[in-house]
Amino acid sequence: MITAASTSQPIASAQCVACPTGSGTQAPSITPTDVSFCSVCVPNYYMTVTAFSPIPGVKPYPAICMPCPANSSCPMQTQIRTLVNCIFFDSNALPFITIQITCTCQSGYLGNVTNVKGGPSGCTHYPQGMFSIGGTPCQNCPPGSQILSDLSGCSCYDNSAGTVPWIFNNYSC
Repeated sequence: MITAASTSQPIASAQCVACPTGSGTQAPSITPTDVSFCSVCVPNYYMTVTAFSPIPGVKPYPAICMPCPANSSCPMQTQIRTLVNCIFFDSNALPFITIQITCTCQSGYLGNVTNVKGGPSGCTHYPQGMFSIGGTPCQNCPPGSQILSDLSGCSCYDNSAGTVPWIFNNYSC
């Protein structure tokens, strides 16, 4: 158990208390500290709020750490305040971003992501010449266009002035 000392009592009677779930300390301390010493997230947790050291009139608080979403893990202790420390089990899944917190196959892949750490990918490449955006059903590019190299959409052959570029919502050139 990772702990930080409580300094609410005189130093002679300081007692160690557990850091909140998911948070921990960088190194053991032989001197009394406060809850702000719980400044890192343990493996498989990511930080949402950084720890705050005490200042006059403001109480200290620990790092707030949340468990990594389903089908992901975080292999190391982290200090960075971000979800991207968590990594999906499936190497062909979209990476985490602030608005992407569910495990979805990346563009150009279809299927269900693996839910087993170290297991084979559940995302497979779409057939040649087809695209997908974030695991949507595979589609062919419309006439007058070609598939993008990342398999995430199409680009129109004619990009001259006055030509409306291909957009995901209209699927045409």
